[in-house]
Amino acid sequence: MKKIIAFVILYPFLWLLWSFLILCPSTKAQWEGAEVQRLTFDSLLSKVIGLYIDDQDELHLFYLEGVRDTATGFVYGSTIMYRTKEQGGAWSQPEEIGNSSFVVGLYRKCLAYDARTDITHMIYQRVMPLDYDTMYYTSSELPDWQLVTIDSLSNEYMADYSPVHIGFDTLGNIHLAWNVDFDSVGVGPMAYNWYRVMYANNSTGEWVKQQVSEPICLYFSTSSPPHLAVQKNGTAHIVYHGEPCDLECVLYYARNDSLNSTNWITDTVPKPSRPLWHYWASHIKVDVSDRVHLLTVGCIEYACFWPDKKRSFYYYKQAEDSIWQGEEQIPDTALGERLPYDFRRLVIDQEGIPYVSYISSDQKVYFTDRKQGGWRVPYLLVNWREEPDSVVSAEPFYFVLDSQGKGHGAFSGANMWHAAN
Repeated sequence: MKKIIAFVILYPFLWLLWSFLILCPSTKAQWEGAEVQRLTFDSLLSKVIGLYIDDQDELHLFYLEGVRDTATGFVYGSTIMYRTKEQGGAWSQPEEIGNSSFVVGLYRKCLAYDARTDITHMIYQRVMPLDYDTMYYTSSELPDWQLVTIDSLSNEYMADYSPVHIGFDTLGNIHLAWNVDFDSVGVGPMAYNWYRVMYANNSTGEWVKQQVSEPICLYFSTSSPPHLAVQKNGTAHIVYHGEPCDLECVLYYARNDSLNSTNWITDTVPKPSRPLWHYWASHIKVDVSDRVHLLTVGCIEYACFWPDKKRSFYYYKQAEDSIWQGEEQIPDTALGERLPYDFRRLVIDQEGIPYVSYISSDQKVYFTDRKQGGWRVPYLLVNWREEPDSVVSAEPFYFVLDSQGKGHGAFSGANMWHAAN
């Protein structure tokens, strides 16, 4: 019998979806005619980690690119690449940025671009919980991306950082929120996992840390990163999760009452009226009027790993000290199918209108907005799997809105070919 050998060759690359009109009156036609431009053409891993737009409608794109050992061909890490595109212009050539000490794959790279100051900010952490981890900060205004130590877990064996969420105010300050997972002796011979929510800003010229939550028991799970939003005056809003749960899930919302206050006002996040399994936070944003927007996700059945069992809910509050309004469930598509609400993005425009994109399990991107005072039925943005013999992944998908209401999106893709002999 002839032996059949099947193999897969994977070529990751980066695409950019641009110049599609979001504010078109016709829902069906809003994203039709979108131009798709391929930006990378090599076989190294390329993954989008940020897309931003400034007041001049210049796009700022950040992505990870794999680093290959020239002798072995092994991809052992990644570097951060940066490109810009002025309105009506072409994309700049890729520029490698960041501290060269953290190219190896052991380190996580968290990044945010402040369009108001034109400064790129980065946080470096270990990916795995090794001994005595340290969290570093650097930025494009520091010489040679010089490192500054923010935090160290030198006294906690096997403690681990979650990815950092980075925010900015209009006073020039940088705000961070993250979790620390750590071990603690539980009941009996086994040790449970715990975590605490941390916050820091640099308003005093130094990084000042605060513990936002009491230690929260995870049993044998790991924590989900907190979500951070910052008002213009520096007031921070953080959403984080309680203990692992089934039907009795609790989300917490905390805010400080001023920029350098240690007084955190903590409350629970509202829950939908229907019973849900595994309820968790997705995004929190603050618009230019200090209105707070919150996106949450829950499952209608215990088997939450099936994508079509998830539902998304939207809440908002008019001011930091007002009560939450909602819930508003993101509706189904026009065909009545249930969206698998994974890989969500929430963007708020200059009028305070929220926009949400979703990526389904088969890599279709859906889009909706609340421009008419209620959520539109989500519509298919683009089906990236149009070729029968190819698989193009649209995850992750980032998008921004320019001053003319046009949307610009970026995503990482991969073609996959199968061969046999």
